[in-house]
Amino acid sequence: MSDTRRSMQRSIGFAASLAVLFGPPAWGWHHQTAHRAINESAVKLFVRNFGSRPKYARSPWVTGHQCTGVGVTEPGSRSITEGDLTFSTSVWIREGGYYADEPEWTMALRHFYDPFSASGVAYLTDTIPDWYGLGNPNVDAKTWALNQPDNEDHWQSALQNYRSAMENAASDRNRSLARAFRGLGETLHLVADMTQPAHVRNDSHPKTEPVEDTVRLASVSDYGLNSPDPAVSITGETLEALFDNLAKFTNTRFYSSDTVYDAPSGVLPANDETPNARPKFSDMILRDATYHATFSVGEIPMVQETLTGYIRRKWGDPPDLYSWHVPAAFADAQASVLIPLATNAGAAIIDMFFPTIDLEMTLSSAPNGQITVEGQMIHRIEEDPEWAKLNQGAIKYNGSGKLMRSDGKKLADVYFTAGTMEPVTVSVQDEGDDSQYEIYLEVDAGARQFKSEPAQPPEEPEADFPRTYVATGTRTLTVEGEFAGEALVNVQRIEVQITLRENGEVSGSISSPDGEATEVPVIGGGTATVIENSISAKTTCPENASNNAGQTVTVVKFTFGSVGWKGHWYQDGAYDMKFQSSYYDWTISGRFSDGGISGNLTWPDAQESPAGYESSSFVCSRYESTAHSRIEWTFTSQRSTDTGD
Repeated sequence: MSDTRRSMQRSIGFAASLAVLFGPPAWGWHHQTAHRAINESAVKLFVRNFGSRPKYARSPWVTGHQCTGVGVTEPGSRSITEGDLTFSTSVWIREGGYYADEPEWTMALRHFYDPFSASGVAYLTDTIPDWYGLGNPNVDAKTWALNQPDNEDHWQSALQNYRSAMENAASDRNRSLARAFRGLGETLHLVADMTQPAHVRNDSHPKTEPVEDTVRLASVSDYGLNSPDPAVSITGETLEALFDNLAKFTNTRFYSSDTVYDAPSGVLPANDETPNARPKFSDMILRDATYHATFSVGEIPMVQETLTGYIRRKWGDPPDLYSWHVPAAFADAQASVLIPLATNAGAAIIDMFFPTIDLEMTLSSAPNGQITVEGQMIHRIEEDPEWAKLNQGAIKYNGSGKLMRSDGKKLADVYFTAGTMEPVTVSVQDEGDDSQYEIYLEVDAGARQFKSEPAQPPEEPEADFPRTYVATGTRTLTVEGEFAGEALVNVQRIEVQITLRENGEVSGSISSPDGEATEVPVIGGGTATVIENSISAKTTCPENASNNAGQTVTVVKFTFGSVGWKGHWYQDGAYDMKFQSSYYDWTISGRFSDGGISGNLTWPDAQESPAGYESSSFVCSRYESTAHSRIEWTFTSQRSTDTGD
């Protein structure tokens, strides 16, 4: 509980004996019945008017979501007791409409807002002598509702609590949600007070206010779901503008009983405060000692001459402070205009309260027929002016979610950090199941159920069979094998023709350019077969044999233990080579002539002659050459057309 509300609970002593004669400034629409009912109607209007909008198409509000938080357990006029209560989110809004007036005497002082500041300030100045020890807080309802620090359940505090429920530890979320929806309900109460004439015309009405005192549950039930008067702009407004729009309309179109004023008629306000300029008798219709005004719902009785006023007029005396009043009998008719303003404004505020958040999903293929799923919870704060005013950036959801299949099967639990989901890889279909399913992400958070747009897993590309792909490109492919003279062959260019067959199963091999076959892996797990092969010129000189064309080259394969190594020497010459592997640094040196060879193998720690060797010779012929192969390539598990070029 805030220090302000704690201080409000002090004994006021002398006040109780005075309460029978005077009350403190009164609350707006009756808080235990009308305000609760107004907030309930606002919830219904939100569901009816906003629930089907794109913002909520895949993230509806779960009105029945239960959460435990702090509520008023013992109300009172001077002090209250708070404790843990458990309600659904919609009931927290309803109860917030009640809590906003607790404690009654002190909270009532903060629920007035004169949009034209006829008294010079927007807060209430029409107060009785401070016999109650309450003091004037000098704060108006709009300030109290929006962000007054002494009000721990103001509007921006409600948004902050909602953010906490989306970002903080799971153990704190329900308490944050409860406080958020309580604060939302209290904000709706204060906005609804802007449709109560006394609260926007600086009228404390300490003893009675006929319209406010008479309107109860029945009137709200009758009018709460009706459309508002079109003269008031409600949707598409900021909360601050909504306060002003409602307060100005009520101030200029309605009287409270103590603020009836008409200068040409000599009628002065009974509360002796600076009078409001409007409404005017001249703008209304006089019939049967009653002035009527016209609204979208029809003609409404506004103010009536009292018996005292009638007698004074008949005697030729000027009107006194009590010559005109707003009788209780007019309350229901005036409520038919005012209550729909309160409830529809409440529905618009609920829409402002909920952030615009989209749950998005991205799918990609993974090995073995699986898919990889990524996701994001994106708060589109640019569409939420009230959230942008917090200057804290977009909400970054932290928490769990589910990956679901269209038949209701959960495929995986997922987790989001700062709005981004940790990727998961899953199989969508059960073994032996050929059904086609859509999948989607689902997140239950903030009393809403977010769902991504359903999507089918990516399919293998459709193809008419056989389909042929031709790819050419310059690359270097080094092939080592037992071919002519055990030469190293460098292929500078390869042309690949790929034929994709429907059965996807072909066995075969790919040959080196001079025709000897060697098995190689193929993308997707298949194999490839050379169907045409040609080389325009063959390079048989080793890489080191620069300008040695025409010389005899001896190829030697050394073996020691289980390791073999192959190098090149030139006829009638000495040659030293060094070979580095991941295990050893080897140096081989030696001399040879006429195919004979001698030498040794050394490395840093020891010296050992090779256990054996094999040798062969050929004439070095060096040419700039290209090799061409035509290869038929099929895939068994992935129908890819990527040739790697």
